[in-house]
Amino acid sequence: MSVTIDGRRSPVGVNATARWSSAYRVRLDSGRDGPDDLKVAAFVGLDLRASHRFERNGSDSVGSPARRGIGTELELAIVNVLDGRPDPSLGDGRSAPGYGAR
Repeated sequence: MSVTIDGRRSPVGVNATARWSSAYRVRLDSGRDGPDDLKVAAFVGLDLRASHRFERNGSDSVGSPARRGIGTELELAIVNVLDGRPDPSLGDGRSAPGYGAR
């Protein structure tokens, strides 16, 4: 499941995204739990972003009306604020091979 909250009040914008995944088990043998099953714990992730638009004002030629456009946008993003990551293990509690350090 994922929820995103987005807001902008020119020139400042904010964004927050939260992700959740429930725990699950992948069985080696269908219908029964075993020591070599893959178990993955629930996972929560949170990303935060803040931005500021620097707008440029100007005109193309003398006497023409000023045009407004986006000049530059500065963004500060913090990805995975909670440092959450999937936590895999085997059915008997051993580390799952191929998933790196836990």
